[in-house]
Amino acid sequence: MSDLVSIQIQFGTSGHRGILGQTFTATHVDAIVYAIIQIMHTQAMPQHVIIGYDCRTGNEGPTGYAMQVAMRLTQAGIRVQLSDQPVPTPVVSDTIRAQGAGLGIMLTASHNPPEYNGLKVNAANGAPAPVALTTEIQTVANAAPSQAPIVPVAIQPVSFVEGFVTRLVAAVESRLGRPSISGTIVVDHRHGTSAPTWRALADALGLHVIHCHPEPLSDFGGLDPNPVSASVLDALGETVRASGAMFGVAHDPDADRFALVDEAGVPCSPEQICMIIAHYWVNQGYGLTGVATTVASSGLIQAFCEQQDCAYYETPVGFKHFSPLFDRAQAGTVFAVESSGGFSASWHTHEKCGFLPAVLMAMIVAKTGQSVAQHRAALARYGSFYFHETALTVSDAQKQRIASGDNLNHVLSVLGSHRSVNRVDGIKVVLDTGWVLWRCSGTEPVVRVYSEGATEAQVMHWLRDIVPALCE
Repeated sequence: MSDLVSIQIQFGTSGHRGILGQTFTATHVDAIVYAIIQIMHTQAMPQHVIIGYDCRTGNEGPTGYAMQVAMRLTQAGIRVQLSDQPVPTPVVSDTIRAQGAGLGIMLTASHNPPEYNGLKVNAANGAPAPVALTTEIQTVANAAPSQAPIVPVAIQPVSFVEGFVTRLVAAVESRLGRPSISGTIVVDHRHGTSAPTWRALADALGLHVIHCHPEPLSDFGGLDPNPVSASVLDALGETVRASGAMFGVAHDPDADRFALVDEAGVPCSPEQICMIIAHYWVNQGYGLTGVATTVASSGLIQAFCEQQDCAYYETPVGFKHFSPLFDRAQAGTVFAVESSGGFSASWHTHEKCGFLPAVLMAMIVAKTGQSVAQHRAALARYGSFYFHETALTVSDAQKQRIASGDNLNHVLSVLGSHRSVNRVDGIKVVLDTGWVLWRCSGTEPVVRVYSEGATEAQVMHWLRDIVPALCE
C-alpha cells in the first residue's frame, strides 16, 4: 500500500464508496484520479472525460471533489467537461456517448445514506466500467504516490441536462410516436438531483408533474435516499391518491434507480414495470429482441420471454453486465432491469436510468387509455410471483464465511430439498417452487438476501429460516 492511501480503495458493483472523512476522502479521490490518468495515457482512447456529481457534502464548489477531479485531469492534459450543477448519473452516462468522451466520472454514493460518498467510472459507451478496468484502477490507485498540491486551473462548467432530455425524448418518440399526455404524475426527488431533468422532460413532453422534495440537499432533508423503502412508497402513494395522478415515481440521489406506484398507490416492482413495457412493445410490433436481468430478479421475466419467444438473458448483479447484450441488439430492442430499480434499453444509455421507465409508462398509459394497475393485472397470464429482498448487517468474519460458502451445507439443511445451487453471483438455491439468493456487498458490511415464490407466505417462511442460518 502506498503512502497516499492508508485505507484501501475497493471498487464494488458500482464504484468505490465509503464514509466521508474516513473511507472516502480527498486522498482517495486523488489516488483514483491518478490511476485513471495513468491508464488513459497508455490506452488508445479519447483523452476526454465527462464529470458529474450529486448533492452530497463535499462534491460541489471551487474546492469540492468534482472540481478536484477536473483540475487534476486538466493538469494531466486531459480535456474535461464538468457539470454546472448536481446531476443524475444517467445524464452523465448519456453525455459520454454523445460527446465521444473516453470516460465519465460521477461523484455519488447512489442510494446510500448522506454520510457516504463515492466515485463511479463509466466507459466510453456510457456503461459502468467493466471489471477489468475497475480492477486496474483499484490496483494502480492503491499503489499511488503522494500527489503535489493542486495548481488552480480555470474550469468552465457546462450543462448536460438539456442535451440528455433532447436525446431521450427523440429516442422514445422515434419508436412510440408523440401522444398527447393529458394526465399527471408525481415525482419524489428525495432532495436529490432529478428535479431539473424532470422539469425539462415535462416541458418537452407536455406532461404535468407534481414535484415532491425537489431541492437538492446534502443531507436529503433527513429523508431515506433509498426509493424502494416501504416508507418512501407509502408516502408517495398517499400523494398519488390525493392528486388523482396516473402514477408516482421516486428516485435515489443520482436518479439511476426508480420505484413506481400505480394510481391507487400500490407499489409495482421494477420487473413488473419492465414487463408492462415489454408486453406493450411486443403487441405493437416494435421489435423486441430480448430482456436482460440478473440472478437476483423475478422469474416473471423468464416466463414472459418463454411465452413471447424472445431471448432471456441472466447475468451477475451489476448493470455493467448488460452492456454487451445492448451492443448485440442491433435493430431490435433489448430491455434490461434489476430488482433494485435499474432499467434501460439498448437504444438509450447503457447505464441504468430512472427517467426512461417513467417516461415510457406515461406514454403507454396515454396511448392505451389503460391505467398502470390494469396493465399490471394483465401480467397474470405469465404466472404468480412474489419477490422480497432484505439486507443483513454482519461482521467481517460473518461476511467472509458467508461469501466463501463455508456454511452452505447448514443453510441447505435448513431449507430442505432443492433442485440446484447457482454460484454465478453469490449463492442462489433453486427450490421446487421458487428460489433464495444471498450476496455479500463488495463495499459495505452487508449481506443481501433475495427470495421469490408463488406466495408471500412461502417467501417469508424461507426468509425466516435462512436469515438465522446464514449468521450462525
